[in-house]
Formats: sequence, structure tokens, C-alpha cells
Amino acid sequence: MKKHITKIILTTIICIGAFNAQAQDVRPFRIGLKVGLPIYIGGTIEYVLPSEKNRVGIVADFSSLLIDGGTRNYNYTYWSLGTNIYLNKESIARGPYLGVSYANLHFMVNYVGITSGTNINGTGAVKVNVPQVQLRFGIKTGKGAFFLQPEIGYGISSFPSNNTLNVTYPNGQTLNVIQPFDVPRNAFTLIMNVTLGVIF
Repeated sequence: MKKHITKIILTTIICIGAFNAQAQDVRPFRIGLKVGLPIYIGGTIEYVLPSEKNRVGIVADFSSLLIDGGTRNYNYTYWSLGTNIYLNKESIARGPYLGVSYANLHFMVNYVGITSGTNINGTGAVKVNVPQVQLRFGIKTGKGAFFLQPEIGYGISSFPSNNTLNVTYPNGQTLNVIQPFDVPRNAFTLIMNVTLGVIF
């Protein structure tokens, strides 16, 4: 009888130990769909570093958006690379975190049908790059392989003072027009998004 009790106790201890070991075995890859500002809609991928007790993740975001406006086509490209530092002491790479990233916001507007004197149907383009350092706070929550991740933050941006409209006409004539960068700058400083993704 004592042998059976001993076997049961040992089996229970082994099972509990195996369960705890599995609970601490953090799957490092996370991919998801992110919606918000300034990414609008795009993808995100994160890798959690095991060498830092699962509390530091390397994260990258990317988005590309094209809007056809008839005589104007808008192309917006966004990418960022940074890190998430998880505040949860349980080393599970979930819960609240602080993040810092470097991002680039690229805008390009293509024009058609530009007229100048006797020249018609010219095409033009304006390109603007806005580099940004982002400070973020978020929470990664969920169960199993799925997670939900709301995030807020602030972006410190470097804005150009002006931009150049480069126009080309069918006869080979070109025109360069320097114009002020008059986009509301507070539109770039707010970081507010939510991510739905999977862990594997």
C-alpha cells in the first residue's frame, strides 16, 4: 500500500513540475494585424529574446496604403523597428510593456493632367519622408495562441520645412515647384492602435 502511495505522490510531483515547465516555455514568435495610427492598417511581427528571461521583444511593423483620387493618387508607406520591454515578472512576455521604436512615414502624391501655358497633361509627384522616434505603452493579453494588444504612445518627428512638386510634360519640359509643408503636424504625433495576432 505504501509503495502505491509513494508512486502516486511521485507521479503527481512529476506532473506538476512538467506543467510548470511547460507554462514557462514561452513561444517567441508573434505575428498580427495592426490597425490604428500612424500605421493605419498593416502587419506586425515580434521575436521575444529568451536570453533576457522572455521580457524583451524585437518588433517590426509595416504598412502600405494606396488611394486613387482620380487626378491625384496617394501612396503611404510606413515601417518601424524597435523593442518591447515587458513589465510582467512572471517572464511570460505578456501583460503591460514599454516600447521604443524608430519609424519612417513616407508619403507620395502623384498628379495627372497638370497644365502650364501651352503644355497640357503633365504628370507630377511630391515625396515626403517623416522620420520618427516612438515612445509606446501597451498591454498584450489573451489566452493560448491568440492575443489582443492595445497600444498608445507619442511620436517625436522630424518635419521638412517644404516639399518639391516635380512636373514632367509630354514635350520633355520639366517644372519644379517648392511649396511649404503645411500638413497639420499633430496628425503625426499620436500613436494609437490595436493588434490581433497569434503566437507560435
